[in-house]
Amino acid sequence: MNQLHEAASPCGGLAVTTTEEGLPVRVRIAPAQLSANLDVVAARVVALCALARGAGAHRRRLELAETGTPWEVLDALGLPDRAGLLRLEVDADRWCGAR
Repeated sequence: MNQLHEAASPCGGLAVTTTEEGLPVRVRIAPAQLSANLDVVAARVVALCALARGAGAHRRRLELAETGTPWEVLDALGLPDRAGLLRLEVDADRWCGAR
């Protein structure tokens, strides 16, 4: 069951599609992004890959919770709760002002 997950930059111009493990299989970079420092663009892509993986894992956590899986098991599996997902979103957002 290898699903793909997507995330897009909240400030626009970047989007990724990743495997469940967060490995990028598609990266979309708007031409305007190429005027930024390439280290910053790379950091944005890495943050978006983490967000895509985390969002998919969070959805899986919710699915398992609905079937009665105890939260201790969900935590042990490393599936992020809502707070963990919010941290990934904040990390992706912080790159919006960087050039």
